[in-house]
Amino acid sequence: NTLAANYTHLIFDEAHHVVATTWRRIRKAFGPKPTVYFTATPYRLDEQRLDGKIVFNYSLSQAQRDNYFQKIDFFPVREYVTSEIDNTIAVKAVELLAADVKEGFDHILMARCASISKANQIFKLYAEVGAEFKPVVIHSKSKCKEQDLERIRARQSRIVVCVDMFGEGFDLPELKIAAIHDQHQSPAVTLQFIGRLTSTDSRLGTAKFVANIANQRADSPMKRLYEESADWSLIIREVSIERIGRELKRQEFEARFEGDTDGGKIAALNPSPNISGLAYRLAPEDWRPQSIERLGTPKEVLKLYSVSD
Repeated sequence: NTLAANYTHLIFDEAHHVVATTWRRIRKAFGPKPTVYFTATPYRLDEQRLDGKIVFNYSLSQAQRDNYFQKIDFFPVREYVTSEIDNTIAVKAVELLAADVKEGFDHILMARCASISKANQIFKLYAEVGAEFKPVVIHSKSKCKEQDLERIRARQSRIVVCVDMFGEGFDLPELKIAAIHDQHQSPAVTLQFIGRLTSTDSRLGTAKFVANIANQRADSPMKRLYEESADWSLIIREVSIERIGRELKRQEFEARFEGDTDGGKIAALNPSPNISGLAYRLAPEDWRPQSIERLGTPKEVLKLYSVSD
């Protein structure tokens, strides 16, 4: 409240986190004061929605045209033997790093894992196949986190194994090679992750991603990225357009109920109905949608209703 009393406006970066407890508390403290959200992904895996309206959409395709979002090179490996997958990925990633450094690019390799135990395991692997680049492992339980980060910044090490450590808010443009040992399943997290490695810098080469394309989950929302000849630049652009487009359509639909108290309350419930329903055929003169207020039974009381013109 003290913070809110001394400022007239509130701006959130990485605003897809606004629904988190701490962020939401700050947002609530500012009450009706003007609030602006900035995020590349105005949607969430858990389907929780951000309040407010999308008033400006700088599309990923436009960012690519403006050269803010660099071309992406995908290097797939196909390894069906489970025990060999991580080794195959690591060997390919280190090969790319060695080639980039030889060409004069100041690149750093990041190996992404989903858990601390997996990161520790993968670190031992890179210590063997990429020993010349002095690998480090960084996660929430690392004892020498700051020292290892400094080693990376000073290029004493060029390989870092982490558990989503270099996500939002960390700026190291030299991170240009990603070895994906555990794949993200969320489009939002995937786009954020890719964005960390694709910023444009004349001193650096293109971003490179290495992943195994064998044994893919058929139901993964990002499965198109892990096909043999996947064009990552195109796919992430299409995913971004589709997901943001969905939010814009929802916003347009809900705007039809503005000024309707119950309509606002219904939207606030964040309904995501399953695709099921009943269709009725009737004459225009029999169409009386306001009669919905009489819908209900002694056991089922209609709490909210809203009709859009």
